[in-house]
Amino acid sequence: MSTEIRKQISGKYERRFGQTAVKMGFLSEDRLQAALQIQSEADRTGQPHRLIGTILFDQEWMTSDQIEKVLTALLKDIRLEESAGLNGSIPT
Repeated sequence: MSTEIRKQISGKYERRFGQTAVKMGFLSEDRLQAALQIQSEADRTGQPHRLIGTILFDQEWMTSDQIEKVLTALLKDIRLEESAGLNGSIPT
């Protein structure tokens, strides 16, 4: 997956991923903000874009099982929105 596509996906879903993780009790708001700072700093310094879930896993703030549960919940919500016509597609 190209860096640009990763940024588009991340820009569209990272906040929702983080908010869902916090809502599910897997992550504190403070850790979410710290992960977003890590991501932003990496982008600012020209490092490859990292998805928020990768950062949370690498920092050992979430387990792979927790990330999978958040992604499952998030994808379910996205599918519901798409079926209702509320969510646009990501340009490729």
